[in-house]
Amino acid sequence: MTLSFSGVATAIFNGRGTVRNLPTGTSNIIQGTYPISGDQYLEGSVTTGPLSDPNTFLSSITFSEPVAALGFYATGISDYFINPPVLLELTRVDGTTQKLPIRSFGLPFDVTVQYYGVIAQDPSEEFIKVRFLPQSSRSDGFGLDDITVAKLGQVKSSESVPEPLTILGSLAAGGIGVALRRKFKQQKETAVRI
Repeated sequence: MTLSFSGVATAIFNGRGTVRNLPTGTSNIIQGTYPISGDQYLEGSVTTGPLSDPNTFLSSITFSEPVAALGFYATGISDYFINPPVLLELTRVDGTTQKLPIRSFGLPFDVTVQYYGVIAQDPSEEFIKVRFLPQSSRSDGFGLDDITVAKLGQVKSSESVPEPLTILGSLAAGGIGVALRRKFKQQKETAVRI
């Protein structure tokens, strides 16, 4: 199945995937999946076993060129709380991989949703493929919607913004410094008068 991301890249979805059409406000009760916006979404699934076993399947998205950011809404993913979460495996341009857990706290058949995203900070972190990997013998169906991707030039660099407690701490330290300086000045003036 071909996915098109205007101005960025095209991609191929491999694995068991179906474009589902459900009216807004309804869900696939068996998988716990549903569309986030509109009436369509991509429903995929994963299961484990030997790669030679025809019952083993993974879902993946392979991009036509390197991307620096990927984000998506996932419904019904990792919702078997007794099993480890589904992993998102990124394949970098140099062939190395990184596995990231997609955690969820839903129960089977819950209609959970979460937004999941990854952003590369420099060219060495760009990726060309993502795979959804299960960590247990149980299969997991999930829905993907509003998938977004970006090239490195489209990713805004993050400027550090001080946390409120850091600002308050700095003000408090400054206030203590002023108070100590006044006290030291008073002690110095007293010492000169004696």
